Amino acid sequence: MVQSGTHLGVRRVAKALTITVVLCFVMVAVGMVHAPASASQNQEFMPLSELRPGMKGIGKTVLEGTRIDTFDVEILGILKGESATGDLVLVRVGGKPVEAAGGIAAGMSGSPVYVNGRLVGAIAFGYESADHFVGLVTPIEEMLKVFASAKRPVPKVAYLSTPVQVGDRLAEKVVFASSVDDAARVRREASDGTLVMVPVATPVMVSGASMRAFDELARKLKAFGLMPVRSGGGGWGDGLGATAGSGEPAGAGGAAGEAATAATAAGTAQDAQAGADLQPGSCIGAQLVRGDVSVTAIGTVTYRQGNEVLALGHPLLGRGNASYFATGAEVHLVVMGDVMPFKVASPLGLAGTIVQDRTHGILVDVGKKPPSIPVTVTVRDHDTGVTQMLRADIVRDDVLSTDLVGVFALSCLDATVDRIGPGTSRVSFQVEGKGLPKPIVRDNMFYSGSDVSAESIGELCEAVATVIENEFANVEVTAVKAEFDVEEARRTARIHSAEATTKLVKPGETLEVRVRLVPFRGIAETKVIKIGIPADTPPGTLYLTVRGGGVPPADQESGDTGPAPKPSQPTLAESLENLVNEFMSREKNCDIVVEFYPGEASFGEDAVPVGGQAATGKPAGYSGSSRAVSEDPPRAEEKTQRTLTGAVGEKGPGLVKATLTTGYVIEGETTVEVEVEDTEAQGEGDGAATPLEGSEGSAAPDGGGAP
Repeated sequence: MVQSGTHLGVRRVAKALTITVVLCFVMVAVGMVHAPASASQNQEFMPLSELRPGMKGIGKTVLEGTRIDTFDVEILGILKGESATGDLVLVRVGGKPVEAAGGIAAGMSGSPVYVNGRLVGAIAFGYESADHFVGLVTPIEEMLKVFASAKRPVPKVAYLSTPVQVGDRLAEKVVFASSVDDAARVRREASDGTLVMVPVATPVMVSGASMRAFDELARKLKAFGLMPVRSGGGGWGDGLGATAGSGEPAGAGGAAGEAATAATAAGTAQDAQAGADLQPGSCIGAQLVRGDVSVTAIGTVTYRQGNEVLALGHPLLGRGNASYFATGAEVHLVVMGDVMPFKVASPLGLAGTIVQDRTHGILVDVGKKPPSIPVTVTVRDHDTGVTQMLRADIVRDDVLSTDLVGVFALSCLDATVDRIGPGTSRVSFQVEGKGLPKPIVRDNMFYSGSDVSAESIGELCEAVATVIENEFANVEVTAVKAEFDVEEARRTARIHSAEATTKLVKPGETLEVRVRLVPFRGIAETKVIKIGIPADTPPGTLYLTVRGGGVPPADQESGDTGPAPKPSQPTLAESLENLVNEFMSREKNCDIVVEFYPGEASFGEDAVPVGGQAATGKPAGYSGSSRAVSEDPPRAEEKTQRTLTGAVGEKGPGLVKATLTTGYVIEGETTVEVEVEDTEAQGEGDGAATPLEGSEGSAAPDGGGAP
């Protein structure tokens, strides 16, 4: 369903005369080694000094398909800015094509305007909720300057050389507001002859994204003045699509491989044609995601010289040096929106790379393939048996890449699982990068009682953000691969109790801890975890915390089910290699963790053991015994139990910890208490570990400290 533009949430005053930026693409050939001469020196361009009110000319744009239509333009006046760089041209457009479209539409920004066959500039502004046939042109001389010098801000006030009748008002000046909210304030304070101008969103065509992924993307892109619109059309020009059902990627071999090769050849030809088709007035796309999900902003070509093209008399994201996909585009129709008309279009072949994103435009290097992040996501729904492998190329951008990976992954999950609800997932992923000491590899489990898909993507996004935002080195992410296995069943287990197999333990020995798990609506199990007692552990009571390795799901804490990455955990890493190792070795949601600080209680004042109260000195529910006692009566399903054994150990700065990975998302926490013997007082050979009554045996010394 095409969006009407109402999702921008702007409350407008009926009689307010607001002029808005039509942030679509304006392309002009500048920034070259031998830049064109100034507009006043080049007969190809018409400088402002030669323009007069009443002059007539033409404009060019695409309103349907790829055909370039011509429309009429009349010069109404010159808006003089506060500085020599801020002048704009006030124009009125007409003619059958633009009248049928309802006037200046979002997506027309960049449409070249000619007078006497000479380029004046590009349409870049239009009236919001008023006369859509009146707009502003960014002069070509301003656009030619922007790549040869520092970017200059748009002036806050511009004055008409001669007052112009616009609607029922005689306009003398234009005030530029920073936002729609700011514009409302300016309108209240402005005089009758003042027009208020605010940025309006560039139309961004989004296809392949799920509804809520689209909503999340819209929320993020609106901060850049972009207006996402749901549309059809693919994003691949090179045959790099995905296969559904088999999980086999295109190009895997045999018939599939032959088909992929043919598609790649066809895509290469399409890309070459797209680059050749970028001519003044043609439709152009700036693509952020290209593949099974496509995110493409739409605009119009203004000027081309050789293989360099300038677009968008305003920024796309304002990044300066940039690396976005530049594509051809096909217009399906122009929709009459509440704010102003806007084009609905689809991207065509890859035409080149957007290499500059500045205040007055974007510069395209035609034929250059941009670096990007190939992302492959495989989703298996174990309830329906559906498997899909989906792929996309995502722009490398320090601000947007992480969010775009999350939006793409969520769309893949929604497309395959086809529901929003509870469930368990096992997620494995690999993030590769140029400059990384090794890929980040991770395998974890997640459970959510409300939205398993959204819960499953947080750690993947965090890994991408960790690489992009690391403080040690500039790393280019070169590939992201993720696999999601999802089922509706709840695979969680609660820590019911824990006990040590000995009452007394010597420094240097290995202690066994038996942890009783109760799976959700399942049979109780016992896991045995071995943890080394360091040789320098002082004598006395030792408190060991037994807990699940993960944190509570985000939806249980804040209700947030969006694909935003979870905040990165604090790090003490002193190098990129340390950072990668730290991320990969962090606890998993499916881990049982046993940990303690030698000589100190391993729980804080707020810790609450299973069935106990807040701990103060010793946890509630304990009487000097090493057995963790639950105050709750046993469940019926706990009458039978299985015993499984395994162990892993590590020693951090003052912390001794052992983990055991299970097939459940582990919930709950408890504490185990043991006594560390004073071996010096007893002498060597005295004080063997004392088994607990009913335990299966004692831990054998390992002859050293913690493993």
